[in-house]
Amino acid sequence: MSLDVAHLLVVDDEQVFRESLAGHLREIGYHVDCAEGAEAALDFMHKSRVDLLLLDLHMPGYNGHALIHALHAEGLCPPIVAMSGTSTRNDLIALIREGVDDFLQKPFAPEAVAAVVERLLGAPPGPSPAHPRPAPSAAASHPQAPSPPPTAGEPSPPASPRARRAAKADPPRRPLRLGQAGRSGGSSSGPLPRRSASSSDRIALPATEEPPALRTREAARGIRDGTIEIPTLAPIASELQRFIKEPTSSLEEVLAVVSRDAVVVASLLRLANSSYFGAASPVQSLRTACSRLGNRRVLSLAQQVVLAPVYGVSAPALRAVVQPMWRNTVVAARGARGLAALVGGVDPDEVQVAVLFHNVGELALVRGLWELDPQAFGAPDFLLRLVPELERLHENMGAAVLQRWGLPRSLVELARAHHRRPMAPRTHADQSVADVVLAAWTGACRAGFAYLPGQAELDAAPVTARLGEDAAWLDGVFADATSWLEEEGEGG
Repeated sequence: MSLDVAHLLVVDDEQVFRESLAGHLREIGYHVDCAEGAEAALDFMHKSRVDLLLLDLHMPGYNGHALIHALHAEGLCPPIVAMSGTSTRNDLIALIREGVDDFLQKPFAPEAVAAVVERLLGAPPGPSPAHPRPAPSAAASHPQAPSPPPTAGEPSPPASPRARRAAKADPPRRPLRLGQAGRSGGSSSGPLPRRSASSSDRIALPATEEPPALRTREAARGIRDGTIEIPTLAPIASELQRFIKEPTSSLEEVLAVVSRDAVVVASLLRLANSSYFGAASPVQSLRTACSRLGNRRVLSLAQQVVLAPVYGVSAPALRAVVQPMWRNTVVAARGARGLAALVGGVDPDEVQVAVLFHNVGELALVRGLWELDPQAFGAPDFLLRLVPELERLHENMGAAVLQRWGLPRSLVELARAHHRRPMAPRTHADQSVADVVLAAWTGACRAGFAYLPGQAELDAAPVTARLGEDAAWLDGVFADATSWLEEEGEGG
């Protein structure tokens, strides 16, 4: 098969539509594979080349939006044409923000999808090898001399899809052209209803001037494939989490796991002697700390100690970004305990640890970006440009990092979806934890521990409403947040 033949992947749960669309595209010269759902598509793209993705948005299980987020997080970013039988103006705007290249309203004519694919990839070379071509002529079977370069003013011949992909490993986002929502009557050509594909039948949103893109997607790819290293987590972290999920763990079991790491023990003793716990006499042993604080509180504090070195960086420009992230994390984790006690039905130690790990994808992306392009951190608009990159990529990146660290599925899934809706329904208990985690992060940002532009003015109403409270209640819980860092020795 010629490498110049573009490889398309059609993802749709309706078999008749999927096979009909694939057959039409093969007939006009593209190589086409099919997947019946988002998970199958992601698995296929891990193993095979895809130059363009035709994606149905509404599928059972993981939907098209979830797949788009996963692809961005993993650095798998072919052009995407979204397809849907229902859409609103808000849906189309959301697709623009997700980086989708084009949209087709179902049902659409074969000519319409052909025009979209050709605009994104260039004209096909002819019928796909899956549909035999006529035998080439004798003249065509011999190699030809290279074509002379174009003269001034003459357009260059279009590059092959493979060449374009090689030339743009991390392409800037293209302006999205949206297909008009509406259906046309008339006869049909094959299973796809016929519809005009003229340029007047399409509308375009104006492109906006954007600065050169940060290399955040490249960082995500590097972290995923191992070319960019992420800090390792102390081996006891997974054991600590196992005991946190087991409320009946004995003192001896807790001592056995925590005492394996001398650094963790020393840090726990420092915390146990801090003003926050108000010890009447010095705490000199781990056994005494467990007796005073409780086994599970020691375990959750140990997780904070284990995670802290991951945020430890020395370069001033990187530290200026990472240290505020850690301060927000510590404050949010402390506040989450208070929220859990007020809301009820949520375990304070479990939610404290959930807060500690839920945003680790942001840290991983920032550290990865530093490895690729430290000069970008000195730009005056760096943080402003970083905001949309982290918003789009950090959840799936966090899930990937926590999986690599061997942490439980509950933490992985919370990292994967804490701002956006989860791909699978949560249990009531898991949803309660997620609500408290997001409220705690919001409260910390509003209390003076924002680390990105716009976070200090976050609207708390959506998250507090889920807890049956309001923004004033949340702000009250975090009113003394500044003193928390000083009490725990994190005020520097």
